[in-house]
Amino acid sequence: RIVHNLFIHAFVVLHCDFPCDILNAQRKTAGPCMEPRGRNARPDGQEVFVMNIGDRIKKVREAEGKNQREFASSIKVGQSTLAMFENGQREPKSIHIEQICLKYDVSESWLRTGAPPMYREPEERLETYLGQISKGEDEFIRDLIEVYMELDQASKDALKEIARRMADKQNGRGQ
Repeated sequence: RIVHNLFIHAFVVLHCDFPCDILNAQRKTAGPCMEPRGRNARPDGQEVFVMNIGDRIKKVREAEGKNQREFASSIKVGQSTLAMFENGQREPKSIHIEQICLKYDVSESWLRTGAPPMYREPEERLETYLGQISKGEDEFIRDLIEVYMELDQASKDALKEIARRMADKQNGRGQ
């Protein structure tokens, strides 16, 4: 087991830009990075930047063009808490990770481990939405889907045509 772990660590250091993230993914952990955060030199002398979850949270925030106050508010934490997440002083709880993933369409796997892709695939988003609907979080949408699914095909086609015409009309107005 020790030889196996040493081999994996050596492989990751030699071949990966984000060793900490790969090791955490291999261990199937979501805990804090076990490697030092920041710049590390590989055996070939090339420096790599090791990202931890705080760095990835900051990357999401910056990609969304938000300052810490705006981003913190959007995920229902204080600005100082977000700053502690970003600088590694505090580990985000699962609820915070879920908030970021839902609000910004970020892949939970990427946020926890750095495993690509950064953003969720369309199928993953649909799965999340269906889960929310089935839990009854939005009764109107659940009822709308139930009514739609109970329609005959001609009625579904008519409803789709109405939606298409409305979209065309809105697009024609430049909205």
